[in-house]
Amino acid sequence: MKVNRFPFPESVPVRISHPAGQFAHENFPQTRYAVDFLLPVDTPVIAVKSGKVILVKQDSDNIHFNPADLEGKTLEEIMQLAAEHTNLVAIDHGNGELTEYLHLRRDGATVQVGQEVTEGDVIGYTGYTGIMTEPHLHYNAFNSKGESIPTEFPRQSEQ
Repeated sequence: MKVNRFPFPESVPVRISHPAGQFAHENFPQTRYAVDFLLPVDTPVIAVKSGKVILVKQDSDNIHFNPADLEGKTLEEIMQLAAEHTNLVAIDHGNGELTEYLHLRRDGATVQVGQEVTEGDVIGYTGYTGIMTEPHLHYNAFNSKGESIPTEFPRQSEQ
């Protein structure tokens, strides 16, 4: 998926975290090409393409888990914790491509299911929810089969 913008304001520096270890993105087909952008809490989250909002979850308190909290848990238990505690927005772009934006703050979505959004619209605000060790925006693009697909972001000049 080629996009013209990052999923946050142009004034925010691009800082990417690549997780390592057993639960790294590359270990799972559904998140293989996900990108974690290191962003402060309350950073506006912006739609990278126009489309229709298909999912909004924003009922989790600002709860996070450190790696010690996950010791002894099965992968299924960890995935359940993530599903319960991660706020998100997902958008269908109508061409077989979908995007999701995770780790929003409680009540941080500014859109509703069924709403049409335009590239560049603010769709929410980053938070500290789900399984994470530091605030970030988890961005992932999918095809219609639910497989993670790479996103080509614009180059950013040195700041």
